[in-house]
Amino acid sequence: MLPLHNNENKKKNEEIGIDFRKKNGYGIKNIGKIISSHKQFNKNVKKKISYDYIVILLNKANLDIKYNYAQIAYSLFCPSKLYKLFLYRKQNKNHYYRDDPCFFFIFLVNYLTIGYIYSINIISRKPNVINDNSKYALFTIRIFYPLLIFLLTGILITTLNYIYIFKCIKNRSIVGNEYNTVFESIKDLNREILFFFDINLNCSTTILISSFAVPYFFLPILTIKHFEILKKIVIIILNILDILGWMYYLYIYKIGMHVILCRNIKQNNYIYIFFFCFILIFFFYLTYNNLTFALFIYNFF
Repeated sequence: MLPLHNNENKKKNEEIGIDFRKKNGYGIKNIGKIISSHKQFNKNVKKKISYDYIVILLNKANLDIKYNYAQIAYSLFCPSKLYKLFLYRKQNKNHYYRDDPCFFFIFLVNYLTIGYIYSINIISRKPNVINDNSKYALFTIRIFYPLLIFLLTGILITTLNYIYIFKCIKNRSIVGNEYNTVFESIKDLNREILFFFDINLNCSTTILISSFAVPYFFLPILTIKHFEILKKIVIIILNILDILGWMYYLYIYKIGMHVILCRNIKQNNYIYIFFFCFILIFFFYLTYNNLTFALFIYNFF
């Protein structure tokens, strides 16, 4: 449950909210003037921001875990149905991005867990570390490898798509009369900036399974020095699975961009073509060097 406010504070907030709407205080300057002229409003807003997500995360009853695991299942088997939930949220709450931190919490737990498992396994196979302190530091850093790799990839793709949509809004001649997006202005685009991150989160389970979870069970085969033919066959199969996983990542992301952002527009397909070609070349390189994606990360860094 969120913290309760007394009736006086509620009345003051309602009055301030009415004043805020009358003055159309959606600009940065107006917001600054209104907040500075209402100290009580400023205090209450800070309390709300500081308590909302923290209280929801700490109280298990407030986390809709079943609903979020259903979203994970949709992302794997029916991504178009997943994005219908975003449309439903827009109709009811006037925003696309998730306001429930549970999905992000599950994402963090999954990636940190797989990072922990890999870190223990890799460190145990490399006993030639200088001392215990450096071994512990290396172990701690490597826990975050899967999480950082996924976030950096998502930030790159998200940034490229954001720049493209930003240009489309700023210069409509890029797409002509076919332009039809839910964002009528740059202000609307910036207000939904978290949605781009949510699209990336929708793809997280696919990469977790194809790049880390499945290859982990084949580590005993991949790390032995004998049976080179068997090792090569396993690496080829795992890398093909990984290619399919990353292609599905692009597919889920492309559906999100199409359903929500650009319904009747030819998307910036050159971005997806570039990443598709990069994926093929990269995994061909890994196969040639007898590496999987996970082994490449933990051996390279």
